[in-house]
Amino acid sequence: DVCSSDLVDIEEIRFINEAYKVNLELFHEGLENPRTTFARQLLAINNGKEVSDDEQKTASLMCNAAIEARVIGLDKPAMSITGSGAHGIIATMPLYAAYKVNGYTEEQLLRATALSYLVCMYIKEY
Repeated sequence: DVCSSDLVDIEEIRFINEAYKVNLELFHEGLENPRTTFARQLLAINNGKEVSDDEQKTASLMCNAAIEARVIGLDKPAMSITGSGAHGIIATMPLYAAYKVNGYTEEQLLRATALSYLVCMYIKEY
């Protein structure tokens, strides 16, 4: 029984890793830059860890620290989707948190992200 989401060769969507590289750099800038405030509050709520055993808190930290860094104009790009850096962050960082907390495979992360991008594009279009 093959799921249709498994029909795409993983090499065809491996380019998605670039989005994680870019958005994780932005996330780390949000954590480290003294101009951010919300990121550090969320880090404290997540027991001072970038990745805790709490998927929701980790996702909130990763997503919001990257968005805060972007909103206050820190010098790191975001990978956008549908013309929006915030959408690109929201479509990726919670998935990355789930991947890290739950030990999903890279293939599962990439396939979930491809679906997230498709849903985001559909919503934006319609």
